[in-house]
Amino acid sequence: MGAALYYGSYLPFQKSRIFISAFRNIQRVESVETFRETFDSVLRFPSPVGQNEEIRFLSQQVVELISKKPAEEASRALMSYLESYLTPIIRKQTILNYTQNFIILGGLYHAAWVNYGKQEDLEKAIAYYSRGLEASPRRPQFLYNLFDLYRASGNIGEAKKIGEQILTFWPQDQKTKEELGRIDSGHPPAIE
Repeated sequence: MGAALYYGSYLPFQKSRIFISAFRNIQRVESVETFRETFDSVLRFPSPVGQNEEIRFLSQQVVELISKKPAEEASRALMSYLESYLTPIIRKQTILNYTQNFIILGGLYHAAWVNYGKQEDLEKAIAYYSRGLEASPRRPQFLYNLFDLYRASGNIGEAKKIGEQILTFWPQDQKTKEELGRIDSGHPPAIE
């Protein structure tokens, strides 16, 4: 009983306290190295519960940060940092809702591609969204993000394929129907 309380309640509670404290101080972080030090103390804290949720929450904050177009070097360092924590989770494939990590990693590279225009970011975003789609074929985030990326990058053939797949699952989706109509008529896609 004592071990169950310790591992099931005490350690997760302590981990969450450390995370909240670190997150409160995120505005004071002035460098990528300070960011790493701050969040390594949280993410390396030995608790059997909470790790995946904290990584996801932190990752979502970093995606928002990267969307604001900071210096590319800082963005790349943060992306690499998060990828080092998310990749082992993806490899295990045993955690409930592990495909959420494909959305996060795809989102990181999607934002980087929009900001910096590098082909390798586009390719990684597509690769992560595609891997997620393989694991969860009806998950709308993968389909819609791939549809947007293919349209924005000018890959009309793949955009049509994904758009048609979206309409197979959600035939009432007027916006996708309109975009496919624009593609079929030779008009440039309306990217938002």
